[in-house]
This record gives sequence, C-alpha cells and structure tokens, in this order.
Amino acid sequence: HTEPGCETWQNCRYLVWGLGNSQWNAFLAFPRYVQQRLAELGGTPLGKFAFGDVGSPMWEETHTAWNDRTWPALIELSGAEPSEAAAARIAAEQAADEALTATDSDSAMALSLNGQIVAPTIMTNAVGIRTIEVRALVCRELQAPESASRTRHLEISLPTDFRYTAGDHLGVCPKNDEDVVEKLAHHLGAALDGVFSVPKSMKVRAVPKGVPLQVRNVLTSLVDITSMPTLPLIELLLAKVLEPDERQRLEEVKNILALPDGPASPLRAAIFAGGYHVLHLLNEFRSCAINIFEFLQVAQPLRPRYYSTSSSPRIHGAATAHVSVGSHTLPVPGMPGRTFRGMSSHYVHSLREGDRINVFLDRAEGFHLQEDVTKPMIFVSAGTGYAPMRAFLWERLAMKRDGVILAPSVLFNGIRSSKLDYIYRDEIEMLVTEGVLDHLHVAMSREVPGKREYVQHRIAAQGALVWNLVQEGAYIYVCGSQAVRDDVRASFVKTFATWGALTMEEAEAYMARLESAERYRPDVWG
Repeated sequence: HTEPGCETWQNCRYLVWGLGNSQWNAFLAFPRYVQQRLAELGGTPLGKFAFGDVGSPMWEETHTAWNDRTWPALIELSGAEPSEAAAARIAAEQAADEALTATDSDSAMALSLNGQIVAPTIMTNAVGIRTIEVRALVCRELQAPESASRTRHLEISLPTDFRYTAGDHLGVCPKNDEDVVEKLAHHLGAALDGVFSVPKSMKVRAVPKGVPLQVRNVLTSLVDITSMPTLPLIELLLAKVLEPDERQRLEEVKNILALPDGPASPLRAAIFAGGYHVLHLLNEFRSCAINIFEFLQVAQPLRPRYYSTSSSPRIHGAATAHVSVGSHTLPVPGMPGRTFRGMSSHYVHSLREGDRINVFLDRAEGFHLQEDVTKPMIFVSAGTGYAPMRAFLWERLAMKRDGVILAPSVLFNGIRSSKLDYIYRDEIEMLVTEGVLDHLHVAMSREVPGKREYVQHRIAAQGALVWNLVQEGAYIYVCGSQAVRDDVRASFVKTFATWGALTMEEAEAYMARLESAERYRPDVWG
C-alpha cells in the first residue's frame, strides 16, 4: 500500500539535506524534488529543507548547524536511551583522543601507533578517487609576456587503456608547494617523514582513519592549506592563544567569517581576497601552538580540480590529452607583498616537462558534440572557456577530413586584447581557412580604451544569424565563468525575443525547451 496519503506515507518521517554548486544550472533541483514529492505523498518532515552551496566557504558550518539540530530529533524519534556501556565507550574514546592532542606532534604520532614501526599508505587525493600517474609532455605559455594573466597549455601522456572523448573533463590532483608544507610541518612540530594513524573515534575529514599516514604526504596531497580559513580553525586557535592582543585580533577574524555579508573593513577585504591561510595565521599568531591531530580535526580536504580537455583524440592521438589552464595572481588589499593565486592553477603552472601528475577521467555528461552533425553548431567561450571549443573544432576538422558533410558553425570568443591574450589565434584562423569554422566573432573587452565589448554583445549584434541557425536546429555550447554563462544565456533569450517576434516570457520558454532537449549545453567546470 504505497498510494499517496496511505498509512505507509502517513507514518513516514523525513529530512532532506541538499548539497550542490550554485554554478550548476540545476542547482538543488533533485533534493528539492525529493522534498516536494515526499510531502505530496503524505510524509511528515522533521525539519525544514536545508542545503549547502559548495561555492560558498560557509557551507560546512551550515551543515554542522543542521546536523546539531537533526540528531536530537532522530534520537527522540528512535526512542534510543543512553546506557552505561555506551557512556563508558564514549568516555574511553574521548580520553584516547585527548591524549593525542595533549602533547607535541611527534610524541602523539608515536602514541597513535602504539610504538609500532609501520610503512605509511601514500595517497594521491583526499576523496578516494582512483588516479593514474602521467607525465607532462609539453608545458608552454600561451599569453604575451606583458600580459597580467597567464594561460598554460599542458599536454600529458595517457596509458593505452585510458579513453577520453572531446569535451570530457580531466581531474587533476594538485599538490601544495613544498616550501609551504615544510613551514607548516615546522609550526605543527611534526617531522615530515613521521608516520601516524588517526583513531576511528576522532572527527576528521581530510584523511582516512585507522591507516598509517606520512606527514609529508598528508600536508602535500590530502589537506587544503591555502584556502580561506574556516570558523573551526579560528575557534581552535582561539582555544590555544595565549597573548591578549592576538586573541582580540582572532576574535575580529572570527566575527568576519561568521558574518560573510557584514560591513566592509580592511580586514574583511584582506580575508576574502585570500590574504589569510593557515600558515599566515600561525605566522601572525605566534602564541597559538597546535599539534597535527588538532590541526587535522579542523582541516579541509584538498579536492581535485576539473579541467576541460582541449584536444581531439582523433587529431592529437588517443595517447595524449591537452588542457588549457588560466592563472591570476592578485594582490591582497592592505597587505603589500602578499598575493593570492588559485591553488590548483598555480600547481599546473609550476609543472615542467617530464613532471609526474595524478589525474583521472570525468565524463562531461551533457557536454559532448551532438550526434547529428547535419545541424549547425554555435560555440560561445570567454578566456580559457575556449578550451572545450578547441576540442570540438578539432573534432570537426577530423570529421571533415573523413568526408563528413558538416552544417555551419559559428564561434563567439571573448578575450581582453588581441595583443595579449588571443590564445590559439593561429589555430583558429587555420580552422576558418579549412572551412571548419564558418563564422568567427571575437569580442575584445580591453582592445579599445573605454570600450567594453563582451561575447553577449556580439551575440546580440549577430542576432539574425543566431536565430536562423537555431531555427535550423543548431546546438549551442557555452563555456566560461558563471557570470559569463548568465550574461550569455540572457543575451540568447533577448535575441530569440527580438528575431523570433516573441515576448520575453515566450523567449524564456523557448530557451527552456532548448535546455530540456539538450540543444543548449553549458559546461559547468570550464
């Protein structure tokens, strides 16, 4: 008996927590559907729908607060009662954990192994993904030396059993800089080649429990040590700080992190510009002494990064994959000499030919070339968002050389300046000459002083062409930042309204149908 409103559903109690990235077009669509459907069937919620956005630095604190509210309700619902045996077990586990945080790191690490000498388990990432080790074959800069930004073209070797298609993502497991790792280990008082094991009762997220681990491997490949600090980290430092003036400054940092939308201040600007990470904090707040087990209880996992492949296995060979990775070094306001740079992009840009890299394949579902190549293709990119478009255009060249009749294609490509960052320009012009790219429109936002032209402006200017191609069944591929994708989508909707003689509501519905039919294909990771 599972009909809506039946006794089974009346007895159902449920809680839904959603986790996603607000950059995704379908952000929280599935958990919201589950929440709505359970309500329609007659279930009773134990609490309001809650969610986290992994694009926000505060999502884990949000989940902790939700978790703290959830467990009491679940315990009450289950009728579970405390017992002396459970209390004794918990007390013993807490005592064992406290013993590991009440002494220096090296002593605690020896205690965690009970005096045993064991070989560590060396890991490539903190999330349990199986990787392969490859080599960098080509590492070259794509932008002019005088450009403020950098873009790295990386070609890597692939094993014979590794198969990718144009549009797939390559997951890269980054590593923290060796000098930062060494300095952090020094602050923690932990020997880099020291071995330890985290007990199963200890709350940690970045490392596995119950297995022998090496300090160097943990700090290099498993723990994120360069991101913005979290509230748990600041609270740990507040629990350890000895100097009153340091405590006052840490309280200021805590208040800012607790209120991310609070009033502007120089300290807030510095924190949110990436001016503080764990090493900066330990350097500045010298009276805070923490050991490695304390640190791991507040440490965040170092997550892999995803990059669109920018090559075609049909042209460049199945044993090679290309990625195109941008990097920006930004000054931290109010902190002369301190800069922020993306952790993974910096790692990729530090690679040299012959270096080993740990990678894995991530199928880009919904972002491959259409099967029906007799329909037109519209490519829209900005900056390194051109990477997957490069792969698709090389695929078109391979098909053309095989005698396949292709429908027209158009590329709207956004760059800053033709002199500084027109990456792959020679290739793009060759693809036009070869007849693979029928229409090329380059928007340059910094070419003419005082004039800001972006891809959405070129789409609007070419509205008649766009509308005609869409009417002929064109597929649209978009890759760039979230802001670019939002502006591009809005430009297409306005173009549909203008050239299709539609109201804005009708144009939005038309776009929704393109998305539902997977003819409008944005790339999430870019």
